[in-house]
Amino acid sequence: MVRYVEKPTPAAKTSTEGFKVTCDHCGETKTKKRPAKYCSDTCRNRAWKEKQGQKADVPTNI
Repeated sequence: MVRYVEKPTPAAKTSTEGFKVTCDHCGETKTKKRPAKYCSDTCRNRAWKEKQGQKADVPTNI
């Protein structure tokens, strides 16, 4: 799966805008300081558990 991350314009590098990231697990779009694959540690852990075939601890809808 190819993931595209929108990079800020050169002027935005000095501002607080950051990178717009779409989570590969829940699909939520957030602004992060760095490019990221997931919106949070919770989504990262849930995605790993699903990949391993384990049941997630809590529902995946955030």
